[in-house]
Amino acid sequence: MGSSELRSLVDYFMADEGIELNILSAVFFNKNNKIYSIKISGRTIHPDLRVNYDYLEELIPILSKFDELTELGIANYTDRVLPSSLGSLQHITNLYINESYNLFQEGSTDRSAKNLQSITFPKAVKHLAMGSNQITLRTLPGSIQDLDLTHLSLTGNRITTLPHWISKLTNLEEIWMRGNKIENMDELAPLKKLRVIQLGINKIQEIPAFIENLSSLEILELEENKLREIPTGLTKLTKLRQLRLNNNYISKIPHDLVLRADGLLDLEALIETNNFSSDEKNKISALLRIVPESTSGSI
Repeated sequence: MGSSELRSLVDYFMADEGIELNILSAVFFNKNNKIYSIKISGRTIHPDLRVNYDYLEELIPILSKFDELTELGIANYTDRVLPSSLGSLQHITNLYINESYNLFQEGSTDRSAKNLQSITFPKAVKHLAMGSNQITLRTLPGSIQDLDLTHLSLTGNRITTLPHWISKLTNLEEIWMRGNKIENMDELAPLKKLRVIQLGINKIQEIPAFIENLSSLEILELEENKLREIPTGLTKLTKLRQLRLNNNYISKIPHDLVLRADGLLDLEALIETNNFSSDEKNKISALLRIVPESTSGSI
């Protein structure tokens, strides 16, 4: 297998464009490691699946030759071990490893168990997504903490607690962990650059007091958890523009948030999907009549 195979694939689709292969910027694989999408010169192409790379191990040395290749996506990867050479793709900034649960199962073999703790990621990775992999806290690769991440997505897994090392990712701007079993947010306290926190469909029981110190926060999504209160500290987050707290056990909302509801949250849905009493609903309605057009939706 050589780079000529990949060149032939690109030339097949771009014969009239005169584009050189060195501007190949993204490659995505689906089941059986077949190429299902490539990106060149800003154009996304879905090639014929006749070209099949049976083993990712064989393809990595080829991909490492392309300096402009910054995105790599692997889905439905069937092997139990990622190639150790993955770390040699020194220009990859966006790495997606999704729906490849074989990689993160608590393996019955020494080889697969060792791989979970020794996965080598490309050092330049800023965006890492590993969704729907059945990852548990035990099988979450600790080597993630060695990356200088700005975006981390671990949606749809089986993680019960945020790993202690996540607090070391001080440049993290977005964390997406929707659909896990997480019970608290404590490890996020030092992450002052966070703009997006998406922890919907978990088991979080409270929004911690430190949330008011995350002054860069723009989006906070905690729908379908076990929340009972909304801290008044949320009113200090002047950059907050989206707040989702539907389907919890909340019975009150700070009045300052009511007055900011327009564009920030769906006040009607919040009240109807939580535990607001009739008396509390009446108080909110009265407040809105005092300050007209301060919120979207009626109660």
